[in-house]
Amino acid sequence: SSDLEAALDLIKTPHGPERLRVAVRAVGDAGAKKIANMLQRHRHLPIEGDDADDTTIARPVLRVLELWATSIEAAGAEDLVAALTSDTCTLDKLDLNWNPGIGDPGCAHFATGLRSGTMRLRSLSLAGCDIGDAGCEAIFTALGSASANQLSELVLSGNRITGDGAVAIGAALSSPANCLAKLDLKVNPIGDAGARGIFIACRDSEHCKLVWLDLEQTGLGPEAATSLGAALRSGNCRLTYVSLNHNDPGVGDAGCKKIGAALKTDRHPSTLVELNLCRNGIGPRGAVAISEAVGLETSRLQRIWLLGNPFADTPQSAQMVASGFYGEIKLRKKHSPLREIAGVELWLGMIGGESLSNRDVLLVLCGK
Repeated sequence: SSDLEAALDLIKTPHGPERLRVAVRAVGDAGAKKIANMLQRHRHLPIEGDDADDTTIARPVLRVLELWATSIEAAGAEDLVAALTSDTCTLDKLDLNWNPGIGDPGCAHFATGLRSGTMRLRSLSLAGCDIGDAGCEAIFTALGSASANQLSELVLSGNRITGDGAVAIGAALSSPANCLAKLDLKVNPIGDAGARGIFIACRDSEHCKLVWLDLEQTGLGPEAATSLGAALRSGNCRLTYVSLNHNDPGVGDAGCKKIGAALKTDRHPSTLVELNLCRNGIGPRGAVAISEAVGLETSRLQRIWLLGNPFADTPQSAQMVASGFYGEIKLRKKHSPLREIAGVELWLGMIGGESLSNRDVLLVLCGK
């Protein structure tokens, strides 16, 4: 299409955009091949107005390429990997979200690229690409064995990865070759067993570099929270952001108590800055267990998300939780790092207080 041709012209332009989104649904494998060829072909380009001769090397400045829902399948992925492993490609980030034709065969091609040692890609997004356990295992086995790979961010949300596929994730995260710092697995049925493997790597391996983890809608229960708690107690764990949002059956009160206890440990203070526990079947006792970590001098928590939990279903339990958080925040006052809390109306914890936004309450207590 004309839009695809326009995108190809931009790719070969020496001073083109750093970010390019190709919004053409019918790119397909043929279009992917054209894009891949263009990424490989245009390295030796004279700089207009430069005094240098025609041998001057001017790399294209393209860093981010987005190919959402463009009907690319495994063959197109293979061509793109060939470009990514060439010494001409400047891409740092490739986004292929919502191309279900990529599947496990396409993941095998990306695994080959990762093992090559010449793919300089730092971020890869394959959300909604119909990836199962075999594709997951291929990518993570490569990540754990390819010492030259630079991939630090991987998005695999909305696929078919189960606990069996997640086994390879834990092994890769424990490898000295691993560079992965950000992992998005939301909406994959990995369950507690899959989460446990990931958290064990965070707990036990000094090589695990993971700081950002999204496990929204992955079928987690209290056992996953226990595994997270064990990881947070470890001196190896570097996690700063964890989302367990919208899980069924959810971590519940039992899971919150495990997480809360871990956040209160003195031996290895948690690095956690943001925790999302929305829609996790949490009652008042579980929420209060989380609140108790807020008042500690070692707490680094800045944002807590608790929306959609049953503790807010009755005025009595909502006030119980609000009082817990309000009291702990008041205890630390200006020393508290807390910036945002969602799902708890803090003003309910104030004696005789009027209805205020949480931002206003934090401003009064912490001067934020």
